[in-house]
Amino acid sequence: SGALSGVVTRAVISPFDVVKIRFQLQHTPIAKRQGGLGLVKSVVLLARDEGLSAFWKGHTASQLLSIVYGAVVFGVFEQITSGAWLLLPNQYHVPSAKPVIRWVVTTYQCQWGFNFVCGGVAGCVASVVSMPLDTLRT
Repeated sequence: SGALSGVVTRAVISPFDVVKIRFQLQHTPIAKRQGGLGLVKSVVLLARDEGLSAFWKGHTASQLLSIVYGAVVFGVFEQITSGAWLLLPNQYHVPSAKPVIRWVVTTYQCQWGFNFVCGGVAGCVASVVSMPLDTLRT
């Protein structure tokens, strides 16, 4: 379901992404041009000059980018998180002599920091791995 929602989302967002990239690739910023193209005028001209399929140019590369990024983030996050838990001092592991409630509270206080750091590292790794696909997309 996660992959399907990603595919549908990317298909819906693709036209907006194409228009955004076209604006980014302009040589002269829109605000500095006389009679610059607004968003609506740009969309109309793109549809008229290149057809409706122009809004999904680069869609295959975008889909591939989303799939690769998601797979790498998930895999790296899981590996880093499980490795990080092994590096914790013994006081954060399930102790046999201490009450479980104390362990749950201590683990919860520690877990958000691990998830934050591991998620950041996983996002960085996924960005580096999927960068060639992002270049193809533009």
